[in-house]
This record gives sequence, structure tokens and C-alpha cells, in this order.
Amino acid sequence: MSSAVPLVQDGFHAWSPPEARRPIAEDPRLGSPEAAEVERRAADWEIVQIDRPGWRRISTPLGRIYGDIGISALRRLGAYLEDFDQMYRTAGLGNRLSGRYQVRIFRERKEFCSYAACLGAANAQSLYDPKTGEIGLWFDEAEVDLAWLEGIFAHEVTHAWMDLVWQRTGPLWFAEGMAEYFASFRWEGDVPVPGQAKPELVALAQLERMPLARLVSIPRDEMYGPEWPRHYALAWSVVHYLQTRVPDFVGRLLAGRGNIPEPEAIDATWWAYVEAL
Repeated sequence: MSSAVPLVQDGFHAWSPPEARRPIAEDPRLGSPEAAEVERRAADWEIVQIDRPGWRRISTPLGRIYGDIGISALRRLGAYLEDFDQMYRTAGLGNRLSGRYQVRIFRERKEFCSYAACLGAANAQSLYDPKTGEIGLWFDEAEVDLAWLEGIFAHEVTHAWMDLVWQRTGPLWFAEGMAEYFASFRWEGDVPVPGQAKPELVALAQLERMPLARLVSIPRDEMYGPEWPRHYALAWSVVHYLQTRVPDFVGRLLAGRGNIPEPEAIDATWWAYVEAL
């Protein structure tokens, strides 16, 4: 996204059935960090009430998190910031943060929607606003589960990380492709490993071919139009291809502030890669 465009809008994350939702402390599907580990890490984090009723602020070495959700969930977001930061460094893509992450999380979806509408992103499930450097999202345990929270938070933190480290918020395909690449992770012990080929992403990417030259220059209205899930998946597939086949290319894109110079040259090999996923 260009610096003239204020927001990156998101929402490409599946809802989980109600029977799969459990309280944070009881959720056995969490790969890492476990509740006891979160509490250990959070021992020295500052937690204060703020002027808004029911809201707290947690300050960690990497950022500040504001929210009206439970303290255990706020602390978990702080732990995720550390884990995702490690994920980017392990990927070899730099760690020169120019500032700290700032997160605002709402317990009620309608409150988040009012906040997002004020920023011009009324249909967003979550967002990153490069003007303020703030990640915005919501988490109601009665509606969504921790798998959803992990994925959507990783997506938005990736946008913020690209901005804080590389001052990079575009082009659109690259911003969303990177965010989906790092949001598609699995836990290996205590480490999130990105770039998993999730079946829903693969199916959407394979649904219909789009010339790579068109994808890398897709306008904002089209990117976030009715077919945005397919566009996100295609963007993810390009980043997945580059990270797998040309591992230094993503770093060059981050540092160079440009685009793929000759997309036609890799169009056929990229699509063959997508078809084989």
C-alpha cells in the first residue's frame, strides 16, 4: 500500500464452531506459549488502569497493548509480540525496529467496528493504521477462539513490523502476501514457523489464474473488492514461492521499496508452483 493510503484492511480468517471455543487458560490446542510461560514472561510487565472504564494498558519491551479484554488475554498478546518478533528474525528478514508496537483490542466487536469506521475501514475485521502505527482488533471468547486470534494478530503484527523495520506498507500484493505468509504458521515447540500451505489458501489460490503482472499492480479497489479472499491467497502464494525458490528476493523487495521488476519472467514457474501445492 502506498503511504497515501491510510489503512490496510483485513478479515481473511475462518470462524471456528462454537463447540471448539474454550477459555484461554483451558485451551489445549495452544502450541505455545503455555499459560504458565505467559505469566512468567509477564512478571515484570507494567499493567495500569487507564482513564477509559474497564480498560488497561500493558507495557512490554516490544510494545504497549490497550484493551478491555481479560488480563490473561492481554498478557498473551504481549507474549505473541515476542514470539512473532522471533519468527521474523529467524526468517532472516531483519529486526531493526524503529519504534514499539502499539495495539488496541476491543472485547466487543461492535466497539471495534465503530473504531474502524472512524478510520475509514468500516468492513475490517482487524487493521493496521500506518498513520498512528496502531494495530486494531477485537476478541470476544463467545464468538471466536484463540486460533483465530493468533492468526489475525500475526497478520496485523506483520504489517506493523514491515512498517517499523523497513518503512514498507506496499505494494498491496506484497503487504497482504507477507501478512498471510507469516499468519500461516504452526508451532514447533515454542517457535512459530511461518509459510504453512493451509488448504483454504491453496484452494483459493488455485481457483483461477491471474497473470502475475496484473496481480503485482492490482489497484486498491480491486484488491479489497468482492474477490479479496482470492487476491489475498494469490498474494500469499507469490510470497510462498519467492521464499521457497528465491529466498533472498523477499529481503530485496523489503529493502528496495520496489516491485517485482519483470513479473512475466517468473509467471509460468510461479503458477506451476501454485498448481503443485
